[in-house]
Amino acid sequence: MRDGVGDKYDASPAHYAAQFSVSCLDLILAKNNYVEIKDRENRSCLMWAVCAGNVEVIEYLVRKTSPDRQARDNHGFTALHLAAMVGNENICKVLVRQGWNLSERDKLDNTPLHLAAGRGHTDVVRFLVTAGANMNEKDAMDRTPVYWACFGGQAHTLYCMIKELGFEWRTVEKHRRVPITDALGQTPLHAAAFAGFTACINVLLNIEAEDDCLISPLTGWKDKHGETALHVACARGKMDCVLALLKGGAAPNA
Repeated sequence: MRDGVGDKYDASPAHYAAQFSVSCLDLILAKNNYVEIKDRENRSCLMWAVCAGNVEVIEYLVRKTSPDRQARDNHGFTALHLAAMVGNENICKVLVRQGWNLSERDKLDNTPLHLAAGRGHTDVVRFLVTAGANMNEKDAMDRTPVYWACFGGQAHTLYCMIKELGFEWRTVEKHRRVPITDALGQTPLHAAAFAGFTACINVLLNIEAEDDCLISPLTGWKDKHGETALHVACARGKMDCVLALLKGGAAPNA
């Protein structure tokens, strides 16, 4: 922080003004010959405005300062990542319109779409896809946004992603339909079982029942360690998930 004006978070008065007031921010920046002021998390005033949901300040900063569209905080989040994470569809629209990239990745290779899916921001997911985001982009563990919805327990978002928007939960290998898998060989069902979200398990099993085209049941799919989703649920002590998987046809002795 410049000139020792930061608080314990290294945030300046300008950061706080960015949350609430264009007029206050304009007054402060006029006195300081604007430079890109960052806090301890390496977040700019624009990023604070994004997190606060202040569209007026965002539009002011874009117009006045021409901010770096690829600027990242300490987690690798761009302003668009943050907008997707907090679930503000309107701000996502503003940022995309102003040139922020839908495909930028954070330090774990997550796109804004991954973050929106993991937090259940269905409207943001829908907008990002409509704006051109790749639905099947993979993170550092080869996980698509579908996995993030499962890990986050976002059953409604998961359902909309697959049934309405066409996100893949299965793929074709050697002319056979198989579930998508991550770097561990695990399916989204494994992810839901690991995280303990019965509703996501039920969504996946119901979709599979409607589709009925896999070479083997989703409940029987084994990861690179030979473990099914039922193994994972048992190892994590997720009793409700164990019951849901058994009800869905998982073999207890697989």
